[in-house]
Amino acid sequence: MLPRWLLSSWSVIEVKNLKFSYKEDGPLALKGVDFFMNQGELVALLGGNGSGKSTFVKVLNGLAAPFCGEVKVFGISPSDQSRLIEIRRRLGMVFQNPENQIVGAIVEDDVAFSLENIGLGREEIRSRVDQALALTGLEGKRKARTSELSGGQQQRLAICSILALRPEAIIFDEATSMLDPESREEIFQLILRLNREEKMGVLFITHFMEEAVHADRAVLMRSGTIAADGKPGDVFNREDLLRKCELELPEAKSVAHELQIRGVDIEWRMVLKEEDLLTEVKKRVSFV
Repeated sequence: MLPRWLLSSWSVIEVKNLKFSYKEDGPLALKGVDFFMNQGELVALLGGNGSGKSTFVKVLNGLAAPFCGEVKVFGISPSDQSRLIEIRRRLGMVFQNPENQIVGAIVEDDVAFSLENIGLGREEIRSRVDQALALTGLEGKRKARTSELSGGQQQRLAICSILALRPEAIIFDEATSMLDPESREEIFQLILRLNREEKMGVLFITHFMEEAVHADRAVLMRSGTIAADGKPGDVFNREDLLRKCELELPEAKSVAHELQIRGVDIEWRMVLKEEDLLTEVKKRVSFV
């Protein structure tokens, strides 16, 4: 277990009327976004291609600038270049393709790389590497070549290297989208564990609605704006809005909806996860 430096009472992200364009006088990619995230929250950021999700998190991390509006990450503006390194250390970011974040040839060297860059001593580096490898289940791959890791293991390594820096919150930008189903489930369970056991604030972008149903909040983006922000059970009942955002119902809810259309006495709006579907079916359907 990591130390409880992860526990914080303040907000992680505060955004008011954020506007951003990739070109001067060009079309706005973000059109007045208002958003917040508190420490310890698990927030799913959803939307179709071109909705502004990745642009939004790049602004938070200082990768997209300049912008108009108010943006605070742990009370610091990403436009303050003198404190940008501090933001990136406190708010980690894991990208879609882990190969873009791996720099070392050997697993433990890759995890230690960023720690050496910030000038930590040898014993502190060893301690942090050990903790991060244990948390991500990579202890047995310590001496492995990074090029020989599977896709899921490479994504674990990318997360491991971020955790070694001891961020207070993490953004996952479609971190499971390039993985096979088994690896995707393993990485998502790791994300859940970081949030639930380590009390880390997590903002994750995903196209998989079965992941989003586990979030504290589901935030829908459409055409550079926030179209909805609420509990997944409430957001996913807005079928027309989901369709406009190029999103589908979570699988369990979709099955319940189809059963209702076919005449089964079931309330699809009460279903969010597989266990909800099973409960509803057991209550309403008699099996011979």
